[in-house]
Amino acid sequence: MALVPRVRPIGPEQARRSFLQRFAPALDRVRQVATNLGLRSHRVFLVWTVWNGENRGEGDESEVARMELLPTPKVESFDAVQLQSFSGGVLPVGSIRVSLVSARYTEDQLRGRVIPPDVPCSAPCVPSVFMDPLPPNVSFFYEVVEDGRGDALPVREKYRLSDQVWRREGKVSFTFMLERISEDSTREGPSRFAPGGAYG
Repeated sequence: MALVPRVRPIGPEQARRSFLQRFAPALDRVRQVATNLGLRSHRVFLVWTVWNGENRGEGDESEVARMELLPTPKVESFDAVQLQSFSGGVLPVGSIRVSLVSARYTEDQLRGRVIPPDVPCSAPCVPSVFMDPLPPNVSFFYEVVEDGRGDALPVREKYRLSDQVWRREGKVSFTFMLERISEDSTREGPSRFAPGGAYG
């Protein structure tokens, strides 16, 4: 008579050692094929910056940590981002979808609450330290940049999370939506609020 497994949830250690979770690095190598074929035209970065004032938006802004999502995820729905007119010009408004994000990351990392241990950073941010809420003078956002097939210096589009980061069941990947925000970094990289920038 075959033994029937006892019905129960699995613990955290067993979940981390489950077949699908251990298969994640192999799936990342498969996803890299899509990047090599040119099917992923936009790179996605998590960026942490610090302001030299007491709160976000006060003083000068400088980058303290940056992490690229690898393998390059799938970015869709750029047609949902519109340019809305206002008295000073136009503002980008809308959301994009980022999917097939490696399961090697954690939800806290993708939400900007934890800087992964292998990412260089400067004070006040420290790798692997849980930050919820973020320090009042620290900003976190996403930056989406074309991979170089077009303009030599592509626009560095800034986004923020607009909903929950969720793990796609059975797909071994994360999916989330990003909302477009204004005040992109300069094409050369520095914040427009850095010393010498447009507003620094």
